[in-house]
This record gives sequence, structure tokens and C-alpha cells, in this order.
Amino acid sequence: MKRWILCLLLCFGLPLFAAPLAVDLVGAYPNQLHLNWEAVSGCDYYDIYVDGKPVQRVRQTSVVLGSNEKPLESHRQYEVIVAARKTGNIDIAAAKQSYSTTGWEGRYRWINLTDKDNKGKCKELDLLVTYTEPYYTIQGMFDRPYTLFPLLSDDRLNEPIPFEGESEQQKAYRANAEVFNTTNFTPSVWSVTSMEIGMDRYTVEVKTKVGALSFKTRSVYTFVLSPKGEKELHFETKGDGMASWGLFTSPNPGENGVFVCKFIHEPRQLTQ
Repeated sequence: MKRWILCLLLCFGLPLFAAPLAVDLVGAYPNQLHLNWEAVSGCDYYDIYVDGKPVQRVRQTSVVLGSNEKPLESHRQYEVIVAARKTGNIDIAAAKQSYSTTGWEGRYRWINLTDKDNKGKCKELDLLVTYTEPYYTIQGMFDRPYTLFPLLSDDRLNEPIPFEGESEQQKAYRANAEVFNTTNFTPSVWSVTSMEIGMDRYTVEVKTKVGALSFKTRSVYTFVLSPKGEKELHFETKGDGMASWGLFTSPNPGENGVFVCKFIHEPRQLTQ
């Protein structure tokens, strides 16, 4: 009962009889907020609330909100309360402040560090990420930018698209397929069977026909923060049937087939 009353007080304001507590934003990232504060004399622990919900109890004078596994939402403002307490949930000091996460937009690049490059077709990957609420657009920088996600709009799911053609979607599919196709087979028709937009992960499934054969590939773009706090875009693609052995994967040591694209600069600095 007492815990419930304290939570209620935190939702509508700072704890009663608590002294002000200065909390500093050390770092704002697309999926994390890093905060710290001065130690409070007599305090046994600090309770952290995000948007009125209790999320952590810590004994140190810092906290990281969010992670790659449980990310905060990018471009989002969060209300954070830090309550310094003695054992028994006795309030000593508290602070309530709003902080905003940043975004994943920018340019990302993967460099092939080996001599395995799919006959010269995959020496590097160059991806441009832009943001228009509510999701990110991912473009591949080939002879010119082509949109890879979303490849098609939702109303065109399962629509058969000829491999040859001059539409933007056909050109984008061909440019991307050329990089990862390790076979000599040329697709005849393809279609996007599903697209998923998560908080930090975008997935597209494509069905491709080669003559009488058909197979599916599933490509995943995942935004992560490196241990050094650097933005990365991880790309991986897997397939069934012929695609299971005909797709080029990252040959770089330590990447386990995933293309780890490193952030290189912000969109305003981009040049083709």
C-alpha cells in the first residue's frame, strides 16, 4: 500500500518533503539515456521512474536507461524521476526532468576486410538512413541512391514484380540483388510478402522466382549502439532453398555473416 502511494505521488509530482536533486544528462542516444547525479548523504538507494513507471533501483549515482536488448524509442521525450531514499522508502531528495533521445539517421558504411568479395561485387556497403515520422527510410548508395526499405508500400504486398523494368522499385531490387547473388541465375519475378517495422529493427521478406523455382529471403536491418557508444546498422539476409547457399554474407572476422555498417556522419554533411 505504501509503495502504491509513493508511485502515485511520483506520477503527479516530486515526493513530499524531498529536497531537490540535480540530475545531469551525460549522454543522449537513439536508444539510451545516460544520467548521473551527486551522492546524497544518508541515502541507501535511488529509485528511477520513467513516464511514471518504476524501472530500476540503483545504489550508484548514475543510471543507463535503455539498451540494445530493451531500447528506448528514438526521437522521443521521456519524463524521468530520480528519488533518493533511505531504507523503508523514506524520501531524502528527488528530481523530475524530461529528456529526449536522438535518432539513427545518417550514413553507414561496411568495408570488406578480406579478399572474398563475390567476384568484386561486394567490396563495401554504403547505406543512407533518413527519418520521416513514424519510421526510417534506408537507401543503398549505388550509382545513385535507391530505397531498399520500404521497398514497396503496404498495398503492394504479394504483387508480382518483373525483374526487368525501369520502375524505381525494379532498379532498387536489381542493384541490391546483384551485390548478394553469388549464383549465375537471373530472377524472373519477385514480390514482397511481408514487412515489419519495429522500434529498432526493420524486416522485409521477398519471394523470388527463377524459372520454375521459387525461394524466399528475409533481410533484417537492426540499429544498435556499440560498446563505445557509436551508432551501427547491422544488416543480414538469409534464405530458404537455393537462396540458403546462393547469398553472399559478410566474410569479415567476428561478424558471423552480419554486415556491421559503421556510422560515418550526419545527413546534413552527406555528399554522393
